[in-house]
Amino acid sequence: MPCAAPHVVRRPSLTEADADAFDQELAVLRATATPDLVLDLSAVEFLSSMALSRFVVLDRELRTGGGRLSLVNLRPSIRQVFAVTRLDKVLDVQAA
Repeated sequence: MPCAAPHVVRRPSLTEADADAFDQELAVLRATATPDLVLDLSAVEFLSSMALSRFVVLDRELRTGGGRLSLVNLRPSIRQVFAVTRLDKVLDVQAA
C-alpha cells in the first residue's frame, strides 16, 4: 500500500503529443520523490505506449534509490491497458 501523498496527473490523455510536458512533470516529481512516488491517474482517460514506457523507466529509477512507483485510482479502461500489457505484474497498479 502506498504511503507517500499522491500526485494527481491532471491530463486526460498521455500520448506522444504530451510527451515533452509529461517528461518535464515526471522529472520534477522524480527529483522530489522520497523515495516512493504515488501517481493518481483518476483524471487519465487515455494513455499510449509512451506513457507506459515512462512509468516503467520511472519505476526502475525509483527502485535504484530504494523506492517504488505506485499508480492509483485508475479508471477501469486504464486498468485494463495495464492488465493486457501485463504491466500490472511489474508495476504497483491499483484500481479506483
